[in-house]
Amino acid sequence: MHKYCCFCLFILTRAFGAGPSIIFVMTDDQGYGDLSITGNPWIETPNMDRLANEGARFERFFVQPSCSTTRAALLSCRYRATETTLHDLIADPGQENNLAKTRPEIHADLLETNRAWAAESTEKAPALLPIQIGYEEWPTVEVKAHEMDIFPGMGEGINYSGRQGFAHQWIESWSDPKAYAALPIEVISGGRYRVLLRYACPEDAVGSVFRLNAGNASLDIGIQESWVSAPHGAAEQVIKNQGAYLSRDWKDLDAGELALEQGTHSLELRLVKKAGVEMPDIKAVFFERLKS
Repeated sequence: MHKYCCFCLFILTRAFGAGPSIIFVMTDDQGYGDLSITGNPWIETPNMDRLANEGARFERFFVQPSCSTTRAALLSCRYRATETTLHDLIADPGQENNLAKTRPEIHADLLETNRAWAAESTEKAPALLPIQIGYEEWPTVEVKAHEMDIFPGMGEGINYSGRQGFAHQWIESWSDPKAYAALPIEVISGGRYRVLLRYACPEDAVGSVFRLNAGNASLDIGIQESWVSAPHGAAEQVIKNQGAYLSRDWKDLDAGELALEQGTHSLELRLVKKAGVEMPDIKAVFFERLKS
């Protein structure tokens, strides 16, 4: 469960009258112990430490494990709301009683307020930021399959093993020859890169061929060895939701070299030959910058 660190900055200004103006800063996905002021021996956070040392510290609070519902709860200072649930964190801190049906007016108001805020603050639909490849200080970069967009869409001849964007996921159920996976990359330093493909493959899919495209560069990757592994509960498994976090063993294939040009490109993984009913499952593609 993630905790969230919040800071209230009180700024007295004449423009807003006698009362203080409050800027509320919430850091997402940050644990209470992640700051040096709360005992982290490895990470230094001098600016946040200064805010705490020169201001007021509040160390007793309720914790919300989900980021979006945390923001929704702040709108009411009391309720935690999702699309289907509403909980009163004061009367029901254990979140055992769903009030979405008994208090529909509160539920609907919170959802509408959150949607209005999102529409006002988001000028355009979120887009994937390019993965940067080629820094001398970071010669090997992992492009994770669960971070790639899949086309034409989930369940349409290609799919994720669960929801997109979760670190324990991979691409599977790839049966449509026209389906593909893609994301933007930014090549910082052009040159030769060694490519490694992390995959799992049943016997009938041996002989399948992928094509990796990046700008004008292209590399065909043939799968010549099977690798069968069953999904199992991951180390981050949570007791309340058995089966939610899965992992498995993977095979790494040295796929060859690719010459990448400096600049921003669309990295695409496409199907060239499908030997079995489905293509092998894909976990990640690695790029290792080679010395000239």
